[in-house]
Amino acid sequence: MWSRHRRPGEVTAVTITPTPKSLPIIATRNGMLEGEHSVRDIAELQAYVHRTLCDAENLLSDQFQTQARPLIVKGQACGIEFSLHGLRSVRLGAIWAADQNVVYFYNARGERYLKVKLAERLSFDQAKSASA
Repeated sequence: MWSRHRRPGEVTAVTITPTPKSLPIIATRNGMLEGEHSVRDIAELQAYVHRTLCDAENLLSDQFQTQARPLIVKGQACGIEFSLHGLRSVRLGAIWAADQNVVYFYNARGERYLKVKLAERLSFDQAKSASA
C-alpha cells in the first residue's frame, strides 16, 4: 500500500509497503507513480499485477481473479492486458507493453496511476504459452 506526501508541483518520494523485488516508487509531476520491479516469468508477472491491483482498491486477493489476454497489433502479439473485476462493478486493469517492458496500471476510473519498469526482459513466447 502506498501513500503520497507531496506539495503541489513537488516531486517527492512515496511510502510503500516493501516487497522483496520492488525498488522505491516515486511520484512524478503529473501525479502518476513510477517504479521498478523484478519478475522472472509471466506467471510471476501475473501474480504481481494481481497483488498490485488488489492493493490499490483494498480487495482481498484470494476473493478475486485477474484475467489475462494477449494484445495483438497487425497479427503480432505486443503485450498482455490484465483485468480484475471487483465488487460493485469495479474494474481495474493493467497493460504489459512487451516492446517497452513496462506495466501500466489503471484505476477504477480508467486513469493510469502507476508505471512499473520490469528489471528483466520477459520473452513473449512465455506469454503465449501462459495465456493459452
